[in-house]
Formats: sequence, structure tokens, C-alpha cells
Amino acid sequence: MKNNIRDFFLYSSSQVVMIIFSIITSAIWARYSTQEEYGIFQLFMSFIIIAGVFNLPGLGMSMQLSSANNKNKNLAIALKIKLKYSIISSIFLLFIGFYFYFYKENILISYLLFISSFLYPIYILSSLWESWLTGIRKIKKLSFILILNSFISLSVVSFGLIYMKSITFTIFVLFLSIAILNIIILRFFTIENKTLIEDKSLINYGYAFSGAVIISMLVGLDKFIISEYLSLSDVAIYGVAMTFVLKIKILYATINKLISPSILKAKDITMAWQYIKYKMILIWIGFILIGIIGFIFVDDIIVLIFTDKYEQSAMYAKWLWLIVSISRPILYLSSILKAQKKLKFAYYLESINSIGKLVLLIVLLPFYHLWGMVYATLIVNFTALVYISVYFYIEYQKEIKGGSLQNV
Repeated sequence: MKNNIRDFFLYSSSQVVMIIFSIITSAIWARYSTQEEYGIFQLFMSFIIIAGVFNLPGLGMSMQLSSANNKNKNLAIALKIKLKYSIISSIFLLFIGFYFYFYKENILISYLLFISSFLYPIYILSSLWESWLTGIRKIKKLSFILILNSFISLSVVSFGLIYMKSITFTIFVLFLSIAILNIIILRFFTIENKTLIEDKSLINYGYAFSGAVIISMLVGLDKFIISEYLSLSDVAIYGVAMTFVLKIKILYATINKLISPSILKAKDITMAWQYIKYKMILIWIGFILIGIIGFIFVDDIIVLIFTDKYEQSAMYAKWLWLIVSISRPILYLSSILKAQKKLKFAYYLESINSIGKLVLLIVLLPFYHLWGMVYATLIVNFTALVYISVYFYIEYQKEIKGGSLQNV
């Protein structure tokens, strides 16, 4: 119990610091670049997310399961696999760079994509060490590294945009710094027990689970769709509106990391539910209160931090904040189902969250402008809420009655 309280304090404190750093970083981007330039940066980062579909993103779940069950050799295996498949991601970034250079004639985003493609295989390795440290519950170490990572990003962006006044320089130094940090962490901060034990079934699960994660990552195309149907300035407005919404997702992820070791070690859904059911009540009350408070104040905060240039973002942000806050806690039940390797559930859920949202954006944006993005978020989030609740109830009842759906 004392360890849980200590871990919660350490990790939640680190997340508060990271949120402050990230808000300052976003504010610097917004203040020291034009609306179109900030839109280009937002679009560029969405392509960095999309590039992840080619390098088996499901290995992150494998690393959590492996570290929680002391399968230390799996980290080295996953590292080799990740590096190999990341080459495909780099080629994808180069291809998109050439598309924007020759077809769209957008030199800035082309250069950003060219620069990132060479550093991407090392840059993306943070997904492995973060999952690994979460699984072995090294919360103190993880908290320190995450704060350091955020501080490096803030420092690089501040120097690059305010002093050097160069977006390309900023992206190069940022990617290089994170790549070097990833190498150091993987070399010195991951495995303490030198007795290497391998479990290929967990690696294979990472392959299988990658499909669901890939589907979830497709939502990164939202900014590309907005840029095609609307404009790069609208991408910037959308990016600012999502800045504080993403903090809700960070809060969810923070709590999830703290409770995930117990969920990952649970033998079945029933055991995991017994661990989380009373916590869920407090979590949901907390998220609802945060949603109401944010709905009242987030628009004024956005204008204060990002200036009147992004006043339009505020009216979207308050509704997005409320929608995500109310619907987010149900995802803790999805974590239980994913830990029990319910792949069919994961594929359907990510299809709702990603493909469903993209289809709705394509349909709604031409008619409702950026309000279409708000409507799409509302429909998708509450569809997912119903789906998770029903699926979890069915699975739980089958276990209670002595049966269980076959893992597929």
C-alpha cells in the first residue's frame, strides 16, 4: 500500500511537471511561428505518428507483459525487430516528403520530413523503454526520465524558435537529442537482472496486437484531412484546441500506468475487476469534476496562453474537453480486456476510435467546418463507451459462470 501511494505521488508529480513543460512548449510554438507554420508543424508531427504503423507498435504491450513477468531477453529481441521495421517508416517519411516537395510545393514540411526520416529509427525507441519500465514498476526512474525528456524538448524549442528562429534547426536538434537519450536509457536504465529469460509467445502477441495499435494510430490522419478539406491555419486552430484535451489523455495514461502492473499480472478478468472496481468510482467522479471545471475555464486559459490569435480554438476546446473527460474512464476496462489478450475486442475498439472518426471527419467537415471535428469526437467517444461496457459485461459474466470466450 505504501509503495502504491509513493508511486502515485512520484508519477503524478512528474506528469504535472511534464504538462506544464508541454503547455509552455506549445505556447512557444504558437507565439513564435505564424498560424500556417504552426499548422505545418502539427501536420508534420501527425506524419511522425502515422509512420509508427510500419514498425510493429504492438511491441509496447509485449514489453509491458515481458517486464512484468521477468522475461528480460525479450527487450533485446524487440529492439532488433523495432530497428528493422523502422527502416520502412523512414522510407515512408521520405516518400511523404517528396510528395509535399514536388506536388504540394511546401518546402518547409518537406525538409522537416527529410530530416526526421534519418533519425526516426532511434527516435521511436522511447516506446520500448517506457513500456518496459512501466511493467517492472520502476516509477521513480521512469518519472525522472520523462521529466528530463520534456525539459530537453522545452529547451530545444525555446532556443531554436526564439534565438535561432529556425523550425528546421529546432526539429533536427529535437530529434537528435531524443535519439541520443533513447540510446542511453536502453543501455543503462532498463534491465537490472542479468539473467536473460525469453518468452516468444509474448513477442508473438506483440505482432498480433500491432494490428489493433496500427488502426488506432490512423487517427493521426485527422490533421491531414483537415489540411486537405480546410487549411493549414485550421490545422493550427485544431492543434491548439486539442492541446488541453491531450492533457486529459495524459491523466488517463498516468493512472493507467500506475494500475497496469496489477492488471497485467491478473490471471483473469474477474481478478483484475476486483482490483479496480472501487477505484473506478473515484476515478469517474474525478474525471467528471475535471470535465466541468475545464468546460468553464479552458477557453480563457487558451486565450491567455496562446493569445487572441487562437481565440477560435477556445470554443472547440471546451466541448472537446467535456466530451473526453466524461468518456475516458471507461478505457480502464478496455485495459483489462487487452491484458487478457482479447484481440477481437481490441481490433473493433480501435476501428471505432480511428476509422470511425476519420470517416465522420470526411463526412462532417465540408458541412460544419471545425465543428464537424467536435461532432465526430462526440459520436466516436460515446459509441466506444457503449461498446466497451457491453463487451466487458459479457466477458465478465462468462467467467462468473465458469466459461470464457476463446482468445482470438
